[in-house]
Amino acid sequence: MEQENAMLNPDEWGVYLAPIIQSQLNPPQDPDAMTDQEIQCYLPRIVHILAEHHVCLTNSNHLDDRQLYQHILDEVIQKPVGVGPNPVGDPGRVLP
Repeated sequence: MEQENAMLNPDEWGVYLAPIIQSQLNPPQDPDAMTDQEIQCYLPRIVHILAEHHVCLTNSNHLDDRQLYQHILDEVIQKPVGVGPNPVGDPGRVLP
């Protein structure tokens, strides 16, 4: 039931991934201040954390690495994600 609630109502039952990514990687927030090599280092690690939480990125082929990095930081991880009752990462980040 908890997993169904999380998927159907992530605002109430979901997990915010921004604090999890911040605690595990502490990625820079401004991709314009990063080199291409830094972005190419952080991006796969962030995508891996998203995948651990069953977040799949689709329709992103039109974005270069820098744009994708910015999109993930600005849009994807700023909203709660509906995951099951035992997500990978910090379970203390589950919304009340």
